Amino acid sequence: MAYIIGILSTKGGVGKSSIARALAVAISSSGYRVRLCDLDIAQTTTVDWYKRRLQNGGDTLASVEMFRTVDDALKNTVDLQPSFDAIILDMPGRSSVETYKLAHAANLIIQPTSGTLDDLVPAVRLYHELKAKGIPYEKMAFTLNRITTEAEAAQALEYIRRTGYDVLDGILQDKAGYKMAQNIGRTLQETNYSTLNEAAEELLGSIINRLTGNR
Repeated sequence: MAYIIGILSTKGGVGKSSIARALAVAISSSGYRVRLCDLDIAQTTTVDWYKRRLQNGGDTLASVEMFRTVDDALKNTVDLQPSFDAIILDMPGRSSVETYKLAHAANLIIQPTSGTLDDLVPAVRLYHELKAKGIPYEKMAFTLNRITTEAEAAQALEYIRRTGYDVLDGILQDKAGYKMAQNIGRTLQETNYSTLNEAAEELLGSIINRLTGNR
């Protein structure tokens, strides 16, 4: 069976789609078949990004499609041949019934957050809600994204760790290089800057290690 990874948040603008795309490309580059599901039908940012990727000659993924519900995204992958090794769901920036469905179905859920309390407080609240619905701690992890200073990162790490949740290795800074790469269909690890790529690769490696260790 495929690994199911959910990238979610209660908010937009925290880097959710950026991480979903980068993870899909990282897993695919190791020779695995990946389906990347865009569930934000109002924005369709991941589907639009993939069109730019193809237009600019980027490596292809096995499947990048838009779905209205988690059930549709997962149901449509069951009988397809050849099957997928990983299914990544890029969720809308809000909490909903679909969030809870994904949390129960996924092997791992990842919630990106910046270091501001405007992002951290609702992010932790969402995981508390999922935990109250029976989702185990080890299935939930945070990533720090769009960080501006080392002090911001340290404060965010301390805040999250006091709640008992894990923060994955690899802190992504708020850099124009990441945005420029995605404007032409590249990912966080495909920028023109080695230091930015290395930070992204550290994060993606941490996600993959966490995923394969908790299946």
